[in-house]
Amino acid sequence: MRQIVPCLVVFSCLMLPVFCKKKSFGQFDSGSDFAKRLASPITSVLDEVPFRLSLERISTPAQINLWIDREIDPSSNISPGSVGPTVYEALVKIATERACVVLAIENVVLVGTPDRVDSIADVLMTMSDRTAASGRNKVDVRWARLTTPTEALTAVLGSDLDPLVVPPLPHDLWPATTWNAIDRRVAVSLVLAQFGRQMASFDLPTNLPVVELATQPLLSESIQLPYLYKIDSVPPAARQATTRSDVKARFNPSVGQMLVTTTPTGHRMFVDALLRSFPGVAAKPQLAQANAMEALRKDTRRFTFRLVNKPAREVLQSLAATANVRLEFEPTVDAESRALISLEAVDVSLVDLLQQVAKEANLQLVFKADLIRVTP
Repeated sequence: MRQIVPCLVVFSCLMLPVFCKKKSFGQFDSGSDFAKRLASPITSVLDEVPFRLSLERISTPAQINLWIDREIDPSSNISPGSVGPTVYEALVKIATERACVVLAIENVVLVGTPDRVDSIADVLMTMSDRTAASGRNKVDVRWARLTTPTEALTAVLGSDLDPLVVPPLPHDLWPATTWNAIDRRVAVSLVLAQFGRQMASFDLPTNLPVVELATQPLLSESIQLPYLYKIDSVPPAARQATTRSDVKARFNPSVGQMLVTTTPTGHRMFVDALLRSFPGVAAKPQLAQANAMEALRKDTRRFTFRLVNKPAREVLQSLAATANVRLEFEPTVDAESRALISLEAVDVSLVDLLQQVAKEANLQLVFKADLIRVTP
């Protein structure tokens, strides 16, 4: 028996290596607060709003960590019109105004050119693959307006001493930023990625302050990377979108999750299809017109709205249509209802928004059982 037992032990490790070495993967949890916030309903109308501000109008109320490629002009105005019906899809529509893509990963939403976003995804997914999830250090990060990149790194590292970055980072002046519950290594990677750099090592020094931080170029390799998606069922659209990008993509399902191995672009396509498939988050109230007022009062959606020189009549009609409520204008308000108005509102209810639009045009709204009447 002394000779047999050792042989059996060796045999089991040779035949079943999966039990001898546990592998760690990064993951996207469809049931996480992050995913739920991205899938939450929102309706926003944006007209002539700077690119960065447009994204922040959606991400800030939803408490979404946002990273925007510094190569994209943040101050140029865009007019995407109505965006939604979810936070994620609103961000995507805004991003397309500047030929950008969106990727939700590691509790942050990346917005930038496809090459830059996929390069960052490569780093973050590889980092998650090599480092155990239990070793992650989640932190809250804030820096003020006109902060330099090196000062931003100091805030990320939680130090009072600016690290010596090799090579040094350019002297930029950045907008105020807040990231909550983010992996410290992810936050460092996001700062460095703005200049096409990444950490030379995935492991940050355990003793603060970090005196020196070595970096290397951010690579753009289309290699296949494994990433775990925790979801009860995977929509066919997610598989299809991924394989259109990467015909060699592999899908390994198990109970309540799926391990997807594909390129960073393939993962971006998978996440996009996944977030667009979440059911019920954007459904319009389908109540009978007899319950119009009740439908408005129970509509829990929040609206972010900015318009410049738009006819009040068109705006009111559009808003009423979002709740499937009939709108009726008295003949005496024809001139006032066609007046051009400008309005800005952030995170308000549909009823409040209707009232604000009417007020701008010097109109009154009378709520009836089956309709909204617009009066002088």
